[in-house]
Amino acid sequence: GKYFKYEQLKEMCYKEKLSDIETMIRESAYGFIFEAVPDFEIFMERSMERYIYKYFNRLSLNNPMTLVEPMVYMHRLEYEIRDLITILEMKRYHLSSEEGKRFLVRHLE
Repeated sequence: GKYFKYEQLKEMCYKEKLSDIETMIRESAYGFIFEAVPDFEIFMERSMERYIYKYFNRLSLNNPMTLVEPMVYMHRLEYEIRDLITILEMKRYHLSSEEGKRFLVRHLE
């Protein structure tokens, strides 16, 4: 309910074409999910996970020494595990490091 109010969600539910829903989302604050890259559908989940990861980082910075800290820690741990699994899958499918970095939630340098 932060960016889409009840009426907007209801309107999305009754749209007949998926492209209409996509247009509504692209024009909202969640437009970043539809990156301007080919095959953005493959990276849509990663984009959402990156958004949540960055959101938790902001929460941690803005609320030090609160109950937010353990919650953020648990989510960071989850993303680290996901990235480790992604790295293992990169090796399994013989992807290059540069190609595999595109699938990670956290940015590696």
